[in-house]
This record gives sequence, C-alpha cells and structure tokens, in this order.
Amino acid sequence: MVLRRREINKDVVQQSAEAITSTAQRLAVIVLGATRQVITEVGDLATELFEIGDAAGRARRDASAARGSQQTPDA
Repeated sequence: MVLRRREINKDVVQQSAEAITSTAQRLAVIVLGATRQVITEVGDLATELFEIGDAAGRARRDASAARGSQQTPDA
C-alpha cells in the first residue's frame, strides 16, 4: 500500500504535536518541582529568621533582667 502525501503530512503533524506535548509536560514538571523547592526554601528561611528573632528577644530580656538584679538600691 502506498501512502498518500496527505496521510504522510498528517502523520508528521501528529507525531510533531505529540513530541511537543510530551516535552512541554516534562518541562512543566521540572518548573513546578523547582518552584516547589524554592517555596520550601523560602519558608524554611522565614522560620529560621523568626527563631533568630525570638532568641534575640529572649537574650535581650535575660540581659535586662540580669542588669536589674545586679543593681543595688541607693540607701
């Protein structure tokens, strides 16, 4: 059986569209995975910064309390 030119062209277009779709799908998975990783890292950084801020606040309160307990009242 001899394939007609239109059928060959249809097959070329179909295979090209399938290849493009498959590649786009793989790229989307890569981009979405990378986006998820970036969001996770930013969230982890924010958590660390909050913890550092909390620790700094506790350290300031402790230092202030220590200074207050070392002062002697004037008599």
